[in-house]
Amino acid sequence: EVQPRKPRVTAAMRIAAAVKERKPDSDPILDGWDYGTGNTYCLFGASKSGKSTLMMKLYSEYFPKFIKHKRLLTTLFAQNPQIDLYTKTEGADYIVSCPYMNSNTSSYIDWQRKVNKMNENKFDFLNMFDDFIDVRYSQIVNNLILTYRNSMMSAIMCLQYTNLLSKAARSNVNNVFLMHMNTDESIEVAVKSYLQSVLKKLEVEDPVRWYREQTADHNYIYIHPVSGRIFLSKTKEYLHL
Repeated sequence: EVQPRKPRVTAAMRIAAAVKERKPDSDPILDGWDYGTGNTYCLFGASKSGKSTLMMKLYSEYFPKFIKHKRLLTTLFAQNPQIDLYTKTEGADYIVSCPYMNSNTSSYIDWQRKVNKMNENKFDFLNMFDDFIDVRYSQIVNNLILTYRNSMMSAIMCLQYTNLLSKAARSNVNNVFLMHMNTDESIEVAVKSYLQSVLKKLEVEDPVRWYREQTADHNYIYIHPVSGRIFLSKTKEYLHL
């Protein structure tokens, strides 16, 4: 007796089965917000991928709730802090702009930690870094990701490549945004760091192509490593695995 052939299950079908539409009242950023500590955000993508715009959106839409309590100090480290993107964002008047990263940066950020140590974490600090390239050698950046968030110190970091962070730092970021990248090599490194097990489980045959499709037109892949949630901004859907 001839048994009927089972229908072939493709990678696209597995992804469709793993996708769950976003609830109308659901906010993927707030879903991943940690109210007990500082929050760290790493935005990875090529130049012109929209990292700086997304960084300022994260600041203006989620951090101002602390401003009304007069207890948030926000510092922007950028080469050109005078541009409209920074100065005309809602809440820009509350941002302190600093020279790109210099010899005083470590002392300044450590001062924030000491202030909260002496005041039982009374204040909230946010440090935003836009496209610096020597971060893997900066102990202060590792401290912000690994330990300083316990002192109510948050950070938003824009980087072009995932391997600009140390392996320990990459593994401990609260929130990851993967955006458009120009080369297959940079995409492969990003996938290996944050998406390899997911795409393997879904049997995606061409991870680079899938990544390019998801991050086209300034879209992003948002990952909350602790919960394992993945949000696709292009389709406004979560991957549930």
